[in-house]
Amino acid sequence: GAGLGAVASGYGGNKLLVAHRTFHIRNWPKALDGLRVGQITDTHVGDFISADWVAQAVQILNNANVDLQVMTGDLIDDLHYLDASFGALDSCRAHLGMLCVLGNHEKMHRRLQPVLRAYRERREYGRIRLLVDESAVLEHNGHALSVVGVDYPMRANGSHVLPKQE
Repeated sequence: GAGLGAVASGYGGNKLLVAHRTFHIRNWPKALDGLRVGQITDTHVGDFISADWVAQAVQILNNANVDLQVMTGDLIDDLHYLDASFGALDSCRAHLGMLCVLGNHEKMHRRLQPVLRAYRERREYGRIRLLVDESAVLEHNGHALSVVGVDYPMRANGSHVLPKQE
């Protein structure tokens, strides 16, 4: 089976990078063939990347008619842009919505609680859902698809959590 992915990333400054990839996965259910997932990652909204840039990335994925959008962490560096950044995510029109995970930048410099609050507000009324060590079961073409969101392992002091050595 195959699915198509489009990635919009802030890596490298203000330039919006879009890549289209087709993935072939052994034993992929036929009902999920052609599932289109659009990923936005590492936007780091702040001094160099604007919330308008995020809105443009979401719109590109809307125009590509992806089935699911995912935001895979490091959305925001400056909380002054919190409302505008989440407003940009709110413009997602993918029929399966947008699933999100946290990155290390959401957990730094007292950003975590405001970011979690913004995600919670959207979960109640919108198409955006944050996954923190949990899964969401979506339905596409009558077939269930389980998506898992794994949290970024950091301690409250900002240090990384490393696996226990035996």
